[in-house]
Amino acid sequence: MKVFALMGSPREGGNTDILIEEALTPARRAGWEVVKLAIDQLYINPCRGCLECRGRGNCSLEEDDILVVVRELAEADAYIIGAPVYGNHLPGQVKILFDRLSGLIHQVSYDGEGLRSKSRLPAKKRNVFLFAVAAAHRLESCDGVLKYLRFFVRPELNGGEIFELPVYGVGAKGQLKFNALELKKMLEGKGILNLSEKIKEFQELHQNYLRKAYDFGEKILTCR
Repeated sequence: MKVFALMGSPREGGNTDILIEEALTPARRAGWEVVKLAIDQLYINPCRGCLECRGRGNCSLEEDDILVVVRELAEADAYIIGAPVYGNHLPGQVKILFDRLSGLIHQVSYDGEGLRSKSRLPAKKRNVFLFAVAAAHRLESCDGVLKYLRFFVRPELNGGEIFELPVYGVGAKGQLKFNALELKKMLEGKGILNLSEKIKEFQELHQNYLRKAYDFGEKILTCR
């Protein structure tokens, strides 16, 4: 069995990366094959709108890493996809990737009721864990990213489940792993008072996010 993780942040060791690793822990412990790709490891040309992919699923720009991603999506039995929130949406690098993937892994057609999207990938049940990481302290900051990702992966489920985690109020690089001293320094820089209370609040928040990432990483393996 294989799990594919796409790390959609350009910051190695940042909060998205930390959560990806936490979510992959159950798969590694269970002996699953694990493949993790970071967006900055990939060279992906932007879509030029030729629509060649709409027919047979071929792309005129395949001289890059796009087929590497297609292969991993096709082979995997579960996905983990996480990305930071940039301007209430995905980072540009990730959106470029999904623009290219759209016609390669989905057969898009139109009928009297609107657009229909069918997977071109091998039909197998896939569970998916999706998460978005926002610096803003608002739950709705993650809505745009999660809605887009949910819509994109739905054709690949084949009866599988989607698990979602909105992560908000986490902006400093690696903040989810900050110790008390690092949190104190971060909060002082923001002019926040009641430091002891706030440090405890953030520690509990971070542990909750990490625990949920682990739990969802476990669920995508067991809900089969």
